[in-house]
Amino acid sequence: MNSSKRNFLAILGPGILYTAAAVGVSHLVFATRAGAVYGLAMIPFILFFCLIKYPALRFGNEFAAATGRTLVDSYISFGRWTLWLFGLTQILSMVFTVAAVSLVTTGLLNAVLGFSLGQLADNAVLLLISAVILITGRYHVLERLSKGIVVVFTLLIMLATVIALFKLKLHGMELGKVSFDTPTILYIVAMAGFMPTPLDASVLQSLWSRAKADDCNCELSIPESRLDFNVGFITTIILAVCFVLLGMVVMYSNGVIPEKNSLGFASQVIRLFTELVGNWAFYPIGVAAVTVMFSTLLTVMDGYPRVIEALVSDLLPRSEGKFMGRSLYDWVMVFLVFASLTAISTLMRSFETFIDMTSVIAFLVGPLIAWLNHRSMFGHQVPKASQPGTLTRIWSGLALLILILVSLLYIYLRITG
Repeated sequence: MNSSKRNFLAILGPGILYTAAAVGVSHLVFATRAGAVYGLAMIPFILFFCLIKYPALRFGNEFAAATGRTLVDSYISFGRWTLWLFGLTQILSMVFTVAAVSLVTTGLLNAVLGFSLGQLADNAVLLLISAVILITGRYHVLERLSKGIVVVFTLLIMLATVIALFKLKLHGMELGKVSFDTPTILYIVAMAGFMPTPLDASVLQSLWSRAKADDCNCELSIPESRLDFNVGFITTIILAVCFVLLGMVVMYSNGVIPEKNSLGFASQVIRLFTELVGNWAFYPIGVAAVTVMFSTLLTVMDGYPRVIEALVSDLLPRSEGKFMGRSLYDWVMVFLVFASLTAISTLMRSFETFIDMTSVIAFLVGPLIAWLNHRSMFGHQVPKASQPGTLTRIWSGLALLILILVSLLYIYLRITG
């Protein structure tokens, strides 16, 4: 298909999946909690880390468009040790990330339905259903589900935020404050890990871009890929600010402290909307929140097996992506379900602590991925004419330096604290 005639909706795909992956734990948990505890004072930090992560995240789409390959294919050119190191970080990240997203989703589901089979059973049922959907549908189903879910949820959040802004102006409430003590800095780093999404989402972007190309038998140009990503990225930033505002208006201004368990916090999130819009909105908002979290779960559960499959394909070319008659994607999915349930059953002493730990892991992995993506985009694999300009190169380099410095600060505070 001629790219000049391709309509806007046809271009969107990986960027919408990015939005679906991002608008989950980072927004419903971290952004809401930031507004509830610190008011609007956390918005500058959210914007700062979003801008710091932008180059590395953007390069996933653009590298795939410029080369017809994925970032995983690029990493092996830096040495096999790079793939092994990246693979280890992904195994660690995927188990905790999927477990965290599943916990938030089941918490919301319990709050809406009013009953639970038990934490482990709830998560087991949810993860198994998600695995079956992805094994049978893959990218084709995932993209179509995500487009509708993201649009509906975004409209609902915008409506609630407009109402919240009127109340903010009406009551003239305190806007919030933040002090730079050790607990606050540790929280900022924890929030930054998932805000707007972990940096390994860039690798998923490159894989989804190739999957979209195979699915539609077409290739997006670099400008189209950048547009696709920018739409998703800007949407995640707007929604993050919306959730901070909602947390601030409903919780911070009323002295409501965020609950530390998944069910209690999920109930608070839904009450954010019902207190603003009215009790009639409990089920529509609850269903929308569950749906968007389910979309996030599907997205991350699809992405990580794709990463591992691509890694094995590069490290062991003769494997052909098969094991005992099934694709490696399917086997990684099975491992992911059982490993995530194991993490939930053995490590989930506190919902808040577990979510923060998962996000910190994502943040500490970030500098490695930012470095790999910078080398990939500005190396010999991408033609000079297709590489971003000088401003983006400087932006990417400074972002990498800041990520390293903040990671070292976090480790120092943990050791000395």
